[in-house]
Amino acid sequence: MRQAMGQGQQGEANGKPARQGPPMTAEERERRQAVEAWMQRVPDEPGNLLKTKFQLEYERRKREGR
Repeated sequence: MRQAMGQGQQGEANGKPARQGPPMTAEERERRQAVEAWMQRVPDEPGNLLKTKFQLEYERRKREGR
């Protein structure tokens, strides 16, 4: 659905304001693409954090004999 918003609003669709001002240099563009590629590798699974928390808590209690 976000893609239907159009290419001109891509920054706004990602929760970031659209960039205003002079166009990016090649170096800025390359740096931005590298950061975006790096962020895509980070899994977006918040449930795993909660699952790991409960697992660690269970193991801690088991060690303490509760």
